[in-house]
Amino acid sequence: MEQTIAVVGGTGNLGAALARRWAKAGKKVIIGSRTAEKAQEAAVRLSAGLDTAILSASNLDAARAADMIFEVASKDIHAYGLPLGHIP
Repeated sequence: MEQTIAVVGGTGNLGAALARRWAKAGKKVIIGSRTAEKAQEAAVRLSAGLDTAILSASNLDAARAADMIFEVASKDIHAYGLPLGHIP
């Protein structure tokens, strides 16, 4: 079964690098951002030249859709009032 990886706060340098590397390895990746539009712009840019498209969503929606969550923007996830490790 294919696992989905969410990179919350994935539009910055670190998140983008992780997302692209995992996508190159054939993983299903969703980039999250505070706004879905910013995530979409990053996903399109980072998917260029890859066999697998990187998906995009808001941070919360990316986390909800994933089997594994990598949070690289520590201040953003707390804005939702959710403790780390618990995404409904």
